Amino acid sequence: NNMGVAKEMEGENQEALKYYDEAAAAAQPNATAVVTTNSSWRGRPVSQMAEENAKLLRQHLGRAQDVREQVAELNLRGVSAVNRNDLRKADADFRKAYALDPNNAFTLNNIGYVYELEGDQETAQFYYEHARQSMDANAVVGVASRRTAEGKKLFAVAEDNTSRVDTRV
Repeated sequence: NNMGVAKEMEGENQEALKYYDEAAAAAQPNATAVVTTNSSWRGRPVSQMAEENAKLLRQHLGRAQDVREQVAELNLRGVSAVNRNDLRKADADFRKAYALDPNNAFTLNNIGYVYELEGDQETAQFYYEHARQSMDANAVVGVASRRTAEGKKLFAVAEDNTSRVDTRV
């Protein structure tokens, strides 16, 4: 169940469902939750908690997601992949998000960051500049690969990234 929660937080919803289903089927009948972020689950059966988590996630996935929600989930998955040092997976997720919305500031900044990590400073600079000029550049960064970026407006993060890359170039 905990692995399901972790995967869900990373945007890996299918993996999360797999873990929830396994926990619901394999949990010992007397296994109860002791430590949870939701105090109402304490003392309740782990299998019941896993079933409920799976049900809620399936409901979420069953609702028609709009493009903005899909892009946000792909960006979350990509940032999680960067944090695991899986740049290929991160790049694939960011590219899928870009295909859905090529003007999303988060996606543009994230693609720039991958280019920066790969050593392509000029291309990174291009994406950072476009992120700063994007219509949603005033949005606040929630999840980032660097904690210093979280809570800042995206245009400020993109500006910091541009300045850093300008110095290297």
